Amino acid sequence: MKRRFISTEKNNLLSSAVIYTIGLVLVRGLGFISAPIFTNLLTPADYGITSTFATWTLLMQTVFSLYTQGSLVAALKDYKGKEYDRYVSSILNLSGICFVICGALYLGNLGWISRMLGYTKFIAILLIISAYVSFVFNFYQVKLIYEGKDLQYILSSFVISLSSILVSYGLIRILPVNLAVDGRLVGGVIPLLVITAGYLFFQYRRGWCFYSKEFWKYAVELSVPMIFTTLANVFLSQIARLMLQHLSGEHEAGIYSFAYTLGEIPSFIRLGIFNAWLPWYFRMISKKENVPNIVNMARMLSRFFCVIILGFVFVSPEVYKILSPESYWEGIPILMYIAAGMYFYFITCFYSARFQYDKRNKWISYITVISATVNVILNELLIPSYGFMGAAAVSMIAYIVLYAAYLFLAQRNNSMDGITGKVFRFDIILLAVGCAVYFLLKNHAVIRWVIGICLGIYLVCYFFNTRSLFKSLQDKEKESV
Repeated sequence: MKRRFISTEKNNLLSSAVIYTIGLVLVRGLGFISAPIFTNLLTPADYGITSTFATWTLLMQTVFSLYTQGSLVAALKDYKGKEYDRYVSSILNLSGICFVICGALYLGNLGWISRMLGYTKFIAILLIISAYVSFVFNFYQVKLIYEGKDLQYILSSFVISLSSILVSYGLIRILPVNLAVDGRLVGGVIPLLVITAGYLFFQYRRGWCFYSKEFWKYAVELSVPMIFTTLANVFLSQIARLMLQHLSGEHEAGIYSFAYTLGEIPSFIRLGIFNAWLPWYFRMISKKENVPNIVNMARMLSRFFCVIILGFVFVSPEVYKILSPESYWEGIPILMYIAAGMYFYFITCFYSARFQYDKRNKWISYITVISATVNVILNELLIPSYGFMGAAAVSMIAYIVLYAAYLFLAQRNNSMDGITGKVFRFDIILLAVGCAVYFLLKNHAVIRWVIGICLGIYLVCYFFNTRSLFKSLQDKEKESV
């Protein structure tokens, strides 16, 4: 069936956002429900190993694959039908060849690499396998998002999340206590191996192309700049775990990693919104008369997410205690900084979407590298003295720098079609005031929960009050398509 970059009218922003968000609540909910299980089965040091393993997996899959999925959004516009399928198969082969070359060099220096990472040789070997299967699965997920296949995206995410938890739990219970961390890591890789094999088989059946000079050149030109962007994003969100491990030990890294995981609870809503926003935005931006619609939608989504962040901040200490044993509770104070940083990351996505659409990926790279550099420098200065508290504060500062850089470049080049700093100004002030109130009331749980419930009521009312505007914007989209 022929794909269209412009989706059907039924695939509108509101319904897609609801589907993505509900689905991601279920998927991420599995992770948070399982958190008390794994924090009781793994020590903070073991938890630190699993978190740094995930960070290294992301770094390796990004570099070794050439990040070819970064070209898919443009390819959807430039290649149609069978040609698009051939393009996808060809660039998957390009990434596979790069993985073989890099993997051979990696395994040839396995002893040194395992010592450098602080892992056993078994975990170091598992790392390269995890990097490849994670790349293929992420490639598949990105493809589904850009094609507007929200239900398939949610189903595949749910299956991987649930199977990973079940297999990991089974292995941890079977293996000796000293191999519990191995069981957790292997349990995460096995389901990805299965789905990777299945996806590659069906993708190659749809359209086989081993090599195409045109396809490979197209992918490299668009994707390579995104490698630096993705690496910089990893530095922004996860490099603190590696630096804590190096500067303060596995225990500090484990506490920070669990707190950061919990502090990212609102991120599944962020992902739900932007997984729906991207295809809608790409349709709307093609016509200049749709600029007011984009601005209004961005303003509504910003308010929605800002209130979610504040609601989470006010109730987070008690949620943290429910999901973790007392040995992890010292990480509670950093939740506010992590959540606040999530809001600034959220609003930067409005700018990066336009830069991707305009194929200005180098701009995204420059901005993200600047923010990541600030992150690394400040972490180097603050972690030795303040540990994970310093890392959390630096994370928030780095995301603020990221937003400021995007805003400066967007306004300087007049490239955002109406999404200026004014769109988010009130919500930024609201977030700052809310965090200040939380800080004053951090020891008053009842008052905080009352405020959190009030924010929840406001959110529901805001949603129903803006439904008519959502519908109006969708009607205008249908008229413009």
